[in-house]
Amino acid sequence: MSTRATVYIHWYDESLLDIKLYHHWDWYVDYLGEMLDKALQKWRKWIRKDVLRAKTLLENVIRIWWFEQAWDCHWDVEYIYHVYYDMTSWYDKKWKHYHDWRYRLECQSWMDYGEDKLNKKPQVLLSQYWDWKKKKLDCKQAEIELGNRWKFIPEYFNS
Repeated sequence: MSTRATVYIHWYDESLLDIKLYHHWDWYVDYLGEMLDKALQKWRKWIRKDVLRAKTLLENVIRIWWFEQAWDCHWDVEYIYHVYYDMTSWYDKKWKHYHDWRYRLECQSWMDYGEDKLNKKPQVLLSQYWDWKKKKLDCKQAEIELGNRWKFIPEYFNS
């Protein structure tokens, strides 16, 4: 079964435009959600090592699999992933600590088809490395929070 998704990459600096990518299949949280989470972790690791030679976040995301740039809202989308990130690094005098490159991955899903309808739904936090807050991706819990439990065979959640 095809499961379509759109990925929005939201630049932390709101003066820049968002990038919107679309693909036609295999975009459940336990596939695309995991792939995006790994791409974000890899980007953060590389940029901390060598900011000048690191691949950009977009390069890491595009390597996942056959995305196409999306312009209009797709009527058949079932998942929308939102990537928020910030590339600024600053020194916090109070905590005597450098804050560094951070990201947050959120998702909206089903019950309705189409980006217009899904974009009105609340976003569910999948993973993050944002300031002191960290959250690791739990695919099964994410599907429950997205309200998708009824779409999976019971064995998926019991394994």
